[in-house]
Amino acid sequence: MQTRPTRWAAFKKASRSIELGVVTDERLTVGKWLDRWLAEVKGSIAVATHDNYSTLVKLHITPIIGRKLLAKLSPDDVSKLLRLKSTQRLPRKKRAPDGKIVEVVPEGGYSPRTVQLIRTVLVEALKLAGAVGCTYRRNRGGAHRWATGSRQRGSHAHTG
Repeated sequence: MQTRPTRWAAFKKASRSIELGVVTDERLTVGKWLDRWLAEVKGSIAVATHDNYSTLVKLHITPIIGRKLLAKLSPDDVSKLLRLKSTQRLPRKKRAPDGKIVEVVPEGGYSPRTVQLIRTVLVEALKLAGAVGCTYRRNRGGAHRWATGSRQRGSHAHTG
């Protein structure tokens, strides 16, 4: 049974999250977060930009890391995604000489510009994810890591 101060603290935290439009959910996946993020930014960016972001999310990001829990996403996961996109392309459907439709996997990876755009979209979405308790930090050695937990924003505690 929770004590009265504990219940009050939980109520205040939930109220603040509602005010901010944030729901803290440890089961939130990267894919679900990206869907929320796309809905959130829809009115604040150009329609063509939103369409491009949606395409990058649906074709490139979600199929690879979309099922990963947002709280468990690591810089290694992001690096693997970007490395994969730099070296492999999605299969394309082409008509074979006999008229049948076949899948063909093009050689090489996506252009550096496409990979950069994938990274940019992911970084922008994850900046807002800081509001759900997931922040990207750089430690003194220059390494990046995700820090998760119930720390308040603006905490100066060492994370790595």
